[in-house]
Amino acid sequence: MNAPEPLREQTVKACMDVCAHSARLCTAAADARDALAPLLLRTAAHCESVSSQIAAGRMPTAAAIAQAGEHCSRAAEVSEELDDLAECAAACRGCAQICLTLSQAGSSADRAQNDDDDRPAAAQGALTQRLRPDAALAEIVGSEPLTRADVTRRVWAYIKANELQDRHDRRRIHADERLLPVFDGKQRISMFEMSRCLNRHLN
Repeated sequence: MNAPEPLREQTVKACMDVCAHSARLCTAAADARDALAPLLLRTAAHCESVSSQIAAGRMPTAAAIAQAGEHCSRAAEVSEELDDLAECAAACRGCAQICLTLSQAGSSADRAQNDDDDRPAAAQGALTQRLRPDAALAEIVGSEPLTRADVTRRVWAYIKANELQDRHDRRRIHADERLLPVFDGKQRISMFEMSRCLNRHLN
């Protein structure tokens, strides 16, 4: 049985917020913990995808939300063992719980809408699809087609190598001459804004 509409709306809004928060913390944690970077960046990509779709007024499939929850659960398990990633672990644990709640509420609705609907495969494909960077982004990540996670990983490597994170607020990124066109002319953006900026430079 699906959740009542007001409750479902509240849950969807909460899912958008916690996914965005988890995406930011996972991206920051990946920068600090190279060994965990692949898992954390995949988690960030799933959470960012769910959050961005909801923010744009498009409801993600139950399968896509469940995948974000599963990745958050794994990220929480490994992060909980590390004191400096306690905040990331807590965010991922909360995100996993709300994604599970929402995916269970929406799974029957997804099936009823179209039994032959192959959107779950499409949602997975969107995360693994290789996209070509435009000229501005190619200056940093290269011109070959890349997944969104690979693009994020290369941009973060560039930011770290050039010490472009704000010294007082590590969530803020300063644009140098090469990043300025990628950041749409902004001198400083947040990590969450960065994901949106990168998306605009992928075809």
